Amino acid sequence: IKVWNYNEVNLTARGAKRIEISGSASGEPGTFKTSLGAHEIDRARSGSRGPSADPRFPQTLEASGRGVRFIRFDIASNHAGVVFPASDASPDNAFVGLSEVRFFSESGLREGRPLPGVRVSVVSSELRGNFDRRAQYLVDGSGLEGSGWDLQGMPFYGRGVAYSQRFSAAGDAASGADGLRGRCRVHLPAWRGSVASVRVNGEAAGHIAFPPYELDITDAMRPGENEIEVTVIGTLRNTLGPHHAGAMFGKAWPHMFQVGPEKGPPPGDAYSTEGYGLFEPMELLISGD
Repeated sequence: IKVWNYNEVNLTARGAKRIEISGSASGEPGTFKTSLGAHEIDRARSGSRGPSADPRFPQTLEASGRGVRFIRFDIASNHAGVVFPASDASPDNAFVGLSEVRFFSESGLREGRPLPGVRVSVVSSELRGNFDRRAQYLVDGSGLEGSGWDLQGMPFYGRGVAYSQRFSAAGDAASGADGLRGRCRVHLPAWRGSVASVRVNGEAAGHIAFPPYELDITDAMRPGENEIEVTVIGTLRNTLGPHHAGAMFGKAWPHMFQVGPEKGPPPGDAYSTEGYGLFEPMELLISGD
């Protein structure tokens, strides 16, 4: 497991210090019985000009467990001296986190190839309803597989890009007024944006913005071939910045716009931009009514 610790400029004490990792075959509560070890994570270093390479991240944690398909991280402490579970009086509101986690098989580690398809299954109740920055965010620096518009010639674009696919839906006259067999939902397995608007056969069907990133489109579908179009809308983050404060997504405090190289703006390919887009094909899910 490769781990990048929390490296927000001048706030690296929020980084996890001691973590305990366990595994389970099913992911059900009470089944995380396979210990993958307790690990000490170095504190990231940063100054007024952004994160440094000392210590050099990522750290590689060796972990082995047969039949494990779910991994659980329990953070025991952070570099601010907070021990979890924490009290309300803890320093810096007991904030703690990791910037990125990647999983590798033994052969994949040698080849530098992380395991594909890793997703976050469950997050702590302390995250739900608050920041909730969960990692679909576990695979690369942005949390997404593939490349976004920023790496496709549109680094400052923040509006929308439409993606369309055609699907066939079974149905007959005996299946009800709409002729469909079951309920239809469009699901986005991997995407990044502020919201996604959905059109079915040219008509507006609704929006997708929150987990599980699905929308019921039964009323807009018809038996036979259907065209589903999803328009992913970005944000003004890449348009306005900050571009030189490091990879700090999800926030833009005034101080971040003061962080930059001494000799002026770096080359364009060194700007910090967010990758927006649809990173895996949309899915049509059909279930019984």
